[in-house]
Amino acid sequence: MTLSAMSTTVPLCAWYFGSVSLIGIVTNLLTLWVISFIFYGIMFSCMVGAICLPVGSAIAWCTAWLIRYVLLAAKTLASFPLAAVYTCSTYIIAWLIFTYVLFAVFLFIKEKRPFVFGCCLTATLLVCVAASWAEPMLDEYRMTVLDVGQGQCILLQYQNKRYLVDCGGASAEYAADAAAELLLSQCVSRLDGVILTHYDRDHAAGMLLLLSRLPADKLYLPDVEDTGGIRAALQTQFEDEIIWIGPESITQIQNAPVTLYASETAATDNESCLCVLFQPENCDILITGDRDAAGERKLMEQVDLPKLEVLVVGHHGSNNATCMELLNKTNPSAAIISVGQRNSYGHPSADVLERLNLFGCMIRRTDLNGTIVIRG
Repeated sequence: MTLSAMSTTVPLCAWYFGSVSLIGIVTNLLTLWVISFIFYGIMFSCMVGAICLPVGSAIAWCTAWLIRYVLLAAKTLASFPLAAVYTCSTYIIAWLIFTYVLFAVFLFIKEKRPFVFGCCLTATLLVCVAASWAEPMLDEYRMTVLDVGQGQCILLQYQNKRYLVDCGGASAEYAADAAAELLLSQCVSRLDGVILTHYDRDHAAGMLLLLSRLPADKLYLPDVEDTGGIRAALQTQFEDEIIWIGPESITQIQNAPVTLYASETAATDNESCLCVLFQPENCDILITGDRDAAGERKLMEQVDLPKLEVLVVGHHGSNNATCMELLNKTNPSAAIISVGQRNSYGHPSADVLERLNLFGCMIRRTDLNGTIVIRG
């Protein structure tokens, strides 16, 4: 019955949720038998409790232990490697298609061999998982700008190092899931570091949720005030891992070509953004967060910016960012805009697009192109 139901639910989950549970059959075998007891236990505890509260409480106490068993089993099994696979990997999509083709062949052949069928699925799954893990390792560097709606979430990969810049978007859960699934699909279970440019929700709201699924060795946070509570929550849970980036400081991340430039001011959230310069060999990439034109000019006073191969356009393409002086100085070959479809802010601004076109930039936008990958 479980296999029959999964033949329909698997493609639906893959399409709508981007994931496929591989541990689901085992979970059902371990927990389905107890669900009826939980259901009836709740009913009886309510009915008996209305007549005799001590007896109803005793039934409820027993039922609660059954519920704890189900939750513990689900949590334990979900922590296993390959408990789920994610369709953000094209190899997993190919494996799913192959699975259904093989399943159709299995149904129509006369001599059915379930063991051979299972071995074929397992072997091809392991090949696809290995390919998902190995492909990023073949690149010297990679930058992935995730499509998280109106927000920003960027993964920087250099050799075996992985740093996530910001994690916020249309919703905190959506941004955290997008980042976690991308990393888990590459068999990455831990980040070398996370960087917050600032504490606005469209850049930072998903970070706590992400770190609950994938820990990080270091957190690089701007040492500025935050009225939204994100800074305080991160400090409470990860105080030992935090590296505070104070005003006017320049921080080179050890063993990675990543440099952080702090603002001179903490007057507003946007003006206090950290800027991130990612410089793998033969490629210079600049992320300015939500800094406006004045903040960009301050950055140019602070550092002699190189010619850029890629500029992540500031403030999602707002007209008050990506000034002519910055473009004149860096002359980027490509410009990436992390922006949500039909957002209420009118981003990206027509003026910004015109300025980028004036400098001959190749423009890519997450609202039009989805997740964008730069690799070398």
